[in-house]
Amino acid sequence: MAQASVEIAAEPDPGETVAVCDRCGAVLHGRFCHLCGEDSAAPMRSLKALGEDFLDSVMSYTGQMPATYFAMFARPGRLLSALRRGDSRRYLPPFKLYVTATVIFFLFLSLAGIAVLQMEVVRTGRGAPQVQLAAGRPVLRNFRLEERWLRHPDAVPRDAQAVRALDGAARSKVDEFERAYLGVLRDVAADPKSINEEIAVWAPRALWLMMPLYALLLWPLFGRGRLLSELVVFSLWAHAVLFLVLVLAAIWNLTGLGYGVAVALVVYQAYLTVGLKDYFQTGWPTAALKGAAHSALYLGLLWTPLVAGFFLFEAISRLPPSYWE
Repeated sequence: MAQASVEIAAEPDPGETVAVCDRCGAVLHGRFCHLCGEDSAAPMRSLKALGEDFLDSVMSYTGQMPATYFAMFARPGRLLSALRRGDSRRYLPPFKLYVTATVIFFLFLSLAGIAVLQMEVVRTGRGAPQVQLAAGRPVLRNFRLEERWLRHPDAVPRDAQAVRALDGAARSKVDEFERAYLGVLRDVAADPKSINEEIAVWAPRALWLMMPLYALLLWPLFGRGRLLSELVVFSLWAHAVLFLVLVLAAIWNLTGLGYGVAVALVVYQAYLTVGLKDYFQTGWPTAALKGAAHSALYLGLLWTPLVAGFFLFEAISRLPPSYWE
């Protein structure tokens, strides 16, 4: 049987240009390869294709993403059932759902110029701000520092008198740790958004730890007869919902209305109750009461110590090596 001969590109003569097929190496005698049919012309990409590439590289976008986020808010029970079954044909898998939600959250904050956390000086008396040391710890007089979540930096004012009071206390004869702690307070009073770079570094790492802890807190309330993997799936869904609701809180704050985080948490708790009822097949009273108890435990046992530990770590990182000797 006669075999078809393949014309392979030979070494061209000096000055001669020979086009070859990128796929099989055959010499081209036109736009299309006569051997494998490869088109030698570079394909023209549409703006839609470039946009899909951008979304895929930034937030692991897939065709399931629109259906997933629509179902998240319109049909939470259906989405949660699909996540439990591992159905990835129509919806994003649980981990990708969580990752895309975090990317949307932090990307929006970056583009809108929103700070995750700032500390605002609030006056509590008519006198000038003072800082006194009592029992080895600083006591703020006539002012306090309050947390401001998801605000634009311009929305949180500075207080020069409070900064000078904290700076003077830090320069006094105090213990190294007290000086470091006062230095942290002084910096956040002078520049309320100064801690956000550290938050951007540590928050993603802390959240990966918080998710399994969130699932473990579900165990005594909803875990009877359940696999731990089911609780982890619900934890991933709940955190994804939380990030998207916090985006709405940041938008709310941008309008100048204020209390965006408080409003968002109320909405989140109501939506969480719907998810608990559908996922664990309980009644409304059970879902509402146990959901509120779980959120209180999550906030009190995990988030509050985490925020306090963050400021403690900031103070420890400022200590000189001689402090530990």
